Amino acid sequence: MLRSKWFIWGSSLALLLCLGTFLLSQRLTFATSPWASFAGNTRVALGSPPSLVSHSQAIGSVDPQHSLALSVNLNLNNIAELQQYISELYTPGSYLYHHYLRPAQFATQYGPSAQAMQQVSNYLRAQGFSVTHAIPGQQLIDFSGSVAQVQQAFGVQINTYRASDGHTFFANSTAPSVPSALHPLIQNINGLSNAVVRQHAP
Repeated sequence: MLRSKWFIWGSSLALLLCLGTFLLSQRLTFATSPWASFAGNTRVALGSPPSLVSHSQAIGSVDPQHSLALSVNLNLNNIAELQQYISELYTPGSYLYHHYLRPAQFATQYGPSAQAMQQVSNYLRAQGFSVTHAIPGQQLIDFSGSVAQVQQAFGVQINTYRASDGHTFFANSTAPSVPSALHPLIQNINGLSNAVVRQHAP
């Protein structure tokens, strides 16, 4: 009887140890995944839907598997210094008057940091997107993915609309949102819509 009790107690202890090891491994796996740095982040709206949406009629949702080519514009760095440089650039008598920077110099001094580029790229890849162009110092990250991935990643619904002149287009019905940790890095997201405000020649 005593041996039976010891066997049951030992089996229970072994089971608890196995369960604890499994949960710990899952926690460590999550902590090292691309999702970890954004876990628990609140989401912040970025921009607004196209103005044409409010003057058009929604006629359906876009196929979730439809592929979209998109891009993210990152914010520049050292904005105050950049504004001062631009002012001096066009001020006669300034030592910087007409002293234009080469693209590489501009990227080094005012372009997005390599860390910012990596953070945003990591988030996009974690959402299942294919990042096709991301060069440190440049403002643009090109990526592609399905409508379903876009809706999940940016918290939007992509619909098809009919404008008052009869032409159809697709667009996000609400402003896209991103994790608050990424919001200071991103200026805008392009490719969520192909809406174009058509103007007739006078």
